[in-house]
Amino acid sequence: MKDGWTVTLGVGKQLSVHQLLESFTFVLLDLLRSFSSHSFGLSCFTLFILIMFLGNTSHALLGLLGCLALLPQQAYTASIPSEDRLFRFGRVYQGLHHISHSDSDSGDALTPTKRTVESSSVDVATSTAPETANVIIPAYAYPSNGAWTPLEDLITAHPDVHFTVIINPDSGPGANSLPDENFRTAVPKLAAHDNARVVGYVSTARGNRAISDVEEEIKRYAGWPSASGDKAFAVNGIFLDEAPTGDGGAAVSYYQQLASLIKKSEGLGPDNYVVTNPGAVPDAAYFGLADSTVIFESPYSEFQNLLSSDMFDSIKGTDLSKFSSIVYSVPEDTDLQGLVSQVKSISSQNYLGGLDTYMSYDPLLTRVVPLLG
Repeated sequence: MKDGWTVTLGVGKQLSVHQLLESFTFVLLDLLRSFSSHSFGLSCFTLFILIMFLGNTSHALLGLLGCLALLPQQAYTASIPSEDRLFRFGRVYQGLHHISHSDSDSGDALTPTKRTVESSSVDVATSTAPETANVIIPAYAYPSNGAWTPLEDLITAHPDVHFTVIINPDSGPGANSLPDENFRTAVPKLAAHDNARVVGYVSTARGNRAISDVEEEIKRYAGWPSASGDKAFAVNGIFLDEAPTGDGGAAVSYYQQLASLIKKSEGLGPDNYVVTNPGAVPDAAYFGLADSTVIFESPYSEFQNLLSSDMFDSIKGTDLSKFSSIVYSVPEDTDLQGLVSQVKSISSQNYLGGLDTYMSYDPLLTRVVPLLG
């Protein structure tokens, strides 16, 4: 645009562009002054006056229009507290203590505080919440003479660890509708812990056992609360032992049917937890059938052999929360921290024991559980 050009108005009057610009600037100046309380608006106003004094009105108008285009965004940004701008990007630094000039002069460090966001307290000093440890324990000991006391003490001592405890009254629930009085006393005490889930053992013989027999035992467990008249005497799921590893349509349907029965059985609630135990990594067709699948159950030496031969490569990238590992016969001098890291690399629910039996409490658990947590 050149200042020597003219413009004909609708009323027939001609004005030079220079004159038109000078008239129009008074309107724009009023708008600009309304933003002069912001440092950005004040800077634009000063720049405009300077260019006007230099005598180039068209350049001044172009600069003015550019400033006006940016002013709404600047005004909007200025109206948002800095802490809220940070929060929009998923950060929680808005809770940091604001320091005055006297604070900064003294060299005091910023102190993390808490800020309430939608009724939840966010601690800015903690970047991520610690992962909850999950332990699975085959507890097949008969509950007499304080046999379950060490297990109860372990659960009590680690309230932040979640325990799934497998009980086995008689290679299953037993032939009767209820087990004996010792179980009726011990099971409610064990299940009373908020961080413990009790599940009942059932054998499936690799899918070769008559499914009606397996279903009968599941129903017997589910009937404990009603048969005993005690809602606290209950298990909250079933451990389906001796599951297969190979892919077979009939076998998959077999375990689908059992899992469905467990899930809909009122007496196994509220968890209705399903664990299958092939003892090795099964075909992927079985993964969706259970809440947890035991992908390893063997001695420590066998576990090390499988790790070195990359036998767990097939589950890399899958959801490890769906897998459990049971490692027994762990030598006394084993690097437990290293072993814990190994098992947690393949499963999130684990058991490490020094004994080769589940018929008594394994004292190694006292050392292992804190490491798992």
